Amino acid sequence: MDLCEEFRVEEKIYKLLHRRKYIGFPRFLRSGVDNFNRGYLAIEVLGPSLKKILHHQKHRISPQTSLQLGIQLTYLCENGRHIQNERQSTFMGNFVFSSVYQMLGHSPSRKDDLLSIFYLLLYFKDGKLPWVIKQNDGKIKTMSFDQVRKAKQDFHSEIKMKSQTCLIRCLIKYCDKLQFEEKPRYDIIIKNLLTQLNSLNTIKEQWAMDWTKLTSNWCNRMVEFSEQFKYFENPISQKMKKISGESSNGGRNFSILQERVQYFLEQNSNEFFFGTLSQHTFIKQ
Repeated sequence: MDLCEEFRVEEKIYKLLHRRKYIGFPRFLRSGVDNFNRGYLAIEVLGPSLKKILHHQKHRISPQTSLQLGIQLTYLCENGRHIQNERQSTFMGNFVFSSVYQMLGHSPSRKDDLLSIFYLLLYFKDGKLPWVIKQNDGKIKTMSFDQVRKAKQDFHSEIKMKSQTCLIRCLIKYCDKLQFEEKPRYDIIIKNLLTQLNSLNTIKEQWAMDWTKLTSNWCNRMVEFSEQFKYFENPISQKMKKISGESSNGGRNFSILQERVQYFLEQNSNEFFFGTLSQHTFIKQ
């Protein structure tokens, strides 16, 4: 599947989710092709990202919250046969959270989805990843595709060679042992996460995240932060109606969309490759 096909599939999925009004998924606003023949999707922003929340929490995320996130993110919606493992000519994905196998040129599989989740949980737990290096000024060091891939390979090799006491690292080790088409034991994964979660709580899991335990300081930070999303927050506003195509002026619609995207990028330009998609072409051996 080439990048154009992948884009059309993603577009189709977002439209389907929009029509069926699934809770928790962003609403589809608009899609199309710009003057440079690049496809784009405009979807609803569902509040602050986990990255921003982590920043506001000063990288202090409790083990309970990390485990609760893992349980909620690990779910299965499957229909049909598993895809074939075909060598990819191009990588398109997030440098930080894409699995090492995708960055080695393999087709994404079920275990790759799990690895992305476990990378995220490990980042929440430790506040860092071996391939996410902070500089003295607090900014994330820009690393090349090859540097990130090598760091992930070293990380997985270390996990394989050493016994692990951290549950998340044990789950990564489990994923490494899975064959490409092998179905992960989602029930066992969730059971392990629940067991550890309950061992940390004096009572049964409460499903209260760190950032939902409201304080005046937290509320003030969220009010301040929401200003960054003033163009995205209200989907029924006149500005968002123009983006979503309710205005007949197509050229102006796209211009407005570009302004909003540019504003968002400017606000997040110092956060190297978190939440961004990057492309890399594999060199044929």
